[in-house]
Amino acid sequence: MPTNDTGAAGNGSGLPLRVAHLTAVHPRDDARIFTKECCALRRAGYEVHLVAPGGADTVRDGVHIHAVTASSTRVRRMTRTALAVYQAAREIDADIYHFHDPELIPIALMLRRGSKLVVYDSHEHLPQQILTKPWIASPLRRPLAFVADLGERAASRFMSAVVTAEPYVRRRFTGTAVTTVTVGNYPMLEEFPVRGTPFTERERAVCYAGALTELRGVHRMVRAIDRTDATLYLAGRFQSSTLEYEVSCDSGWRRVRYLGHVTRAALADMLARVRAGLVVLDPIPNYVEANPTKMFEYMSAGIPVIASDFPVWREIISRYECGVCVDPTSVDAIADAIQTMLDDPEAAERMGQNGRRAVECFYNWEEERRILLTLYAELAGGAAALGGVRTAIAG
Repeated sequence: MPTNDTGAAGNGSGLPLRVAHLTAVHPRDDARIFTKECCALRRAGYEVHLVAPGGADTVRDGVHIHAVTASSTRVRRMTRTALAVYQAAREIDADIYHFHDPELIPIALMLRRGSKLVVYDSHEHLPQQILTKPWIASPLRRPLAFVADLGERAASRFMSAVVTAEPYVRRRFTGTAVTTVTVGNYPMLEEFPVRGTPFTERERAVCYAGALTELRGVHRMVRAIDRTDATLYLAGRFQSSTLEYEVSCDSGWRRVRYLGHVTRAALADMLARVRAGLVVLDPIPNYVEANPTKMFEYMSAGIPVIASDFPVWREIISRYECGVCVDPTSVDAIADAIQTMLDDPEAAERMGQNGRRAVECFYNWEEERRILLTLYAELAGGAAALGGVRTAIAG
């Protein structure tokens, strides 16, 4: 069985294993799915395909991207788009399928019945997510979360492996899934380099990058910036046009520079201009135990973090002295932290340097990439054992 030094393997035919990543929800340029996982597998020697909504079929960075029609409603996404993903997956005829949405669990089970190797990538704690979904009626949330918990864990028994982005999510599948690994969503060191501009020469500005929602504190950030002499950069999409209108009517909006959805390169440029990054999420279960991706991206870029005072987050920030924790429900506390960072640029720069060192040592994609490739090397042995499927096609 041919392999290379990264663990990629053939399937017994002399050809590289064919891998297909599947999503009906995430964009084709999703940082975790495409930039990290698909590209890592491609560089390791796998033939990699990605099925995702929107755009057109193309090849990017050696990854074959297959477009399916995006749906405007959740019901259509879970039916029409999911069916299109399944049809594309069947046409690709991969050795290993790696799917990223709970909506695709029925499809994954069908692929598994066809003797395919199937990996479920659980990005978040699904039952906890359901408990805070505004589009689900409050009386239905707990029953639906209970059913989702049972269904997701039952389905995991039939998967070849379950990958989680968080250790606390992995615990849900321990004892049910055959194989579970955590592949953290940590930054790639080269993606957010420290640009070296002294903080004393930077704008009196802070930033937030990510989904713009009530639960992620967008209203409080805008109100807090109005109590400072700073600028707030916002990069991301609003959850709804209604929320965008409401936030834009706040008096603090005059101090906001709204960038909308930005490329990864534009995000790096923004982080190089500001003096701190905000991640002041609400104290809900799905956030309290999580490791927020944006916090580590701020640290990677060498800027200090102003973060919610959750035990997991506080432990990291205190250990590495890379920011401050605040009560995320207090506009005054957020404003005070922003003003302190601006008024003491030397201390802010020192905290930013501490955060960068922590990312270089512990919280970076390189180690997570090795975990992913090790899992695939183990699965590759099983795929090869299925016996020369690609040989018959190639012949």
